[in-house]
Formats: sequence, structure tokens, C-alpha cells
Amino acid sequence: MEVGFRAGSVLLGKYRIESVVGRGGMGVVLRVTHLQLGEELAIKVLLPEATSPEGHARFLREAQSVVRLRGEHVTRVIDVGCAEGYYAVGLAR
Repeated sequence: MEVGFRAGSVLLGKYRIESVVGRGGMGVVLRVTHLQLGEELAIKVLLPEATSPEGHARFLREAQSVVRLRGEHVTRVIDVGCAEGYYAVGLAR
């Protein structure tokens, strides 16, 4: 488990972290459960060390682009936010 992403901890006030799915150069994908809905989701998190004004803008543009896509093989963006030093995009399974 990545430092700061412990199983059972809560991210963005509404997602309980279950496990780390993968890690890339700029971020981490987490398997989470939405606390109020009980739905299992994935969240892509931009790591603080990768955060810059340009990096945040690119991350937000990615979320805005993906939310417009539709298809059975396209992951649906359901949330985007910033808290606790992280920028995150919630993704439906």
C-alpha cells in the first residue's frame, strides 16, 4: 500500500480506501468504497509531488474530456475534486 493511502482511511471525506490498484509517474489508482452509497469505485489520484498549476490543469482537462465519452469500454467519470493535498477523479467500475 502506498504511503498515505492506507486501507480503511478516508479520502476526500467520502471514499474509504480498500487497496491500491496501480501507480504511474504522476498518480495512483485506488479501489475505494463510497461511504454513503456503498458503491465500489476506482479513484485516480494525482500525487502531491506531481502537482503544479500545469499538472492540475491537465488533470482537470482529462476529466472534462473523459466525462463526455460514452461506450462500454470507457470508464465513466463521476466526480472530481481537490482535498488533503490531492487532486482526484472518481471513476465508476
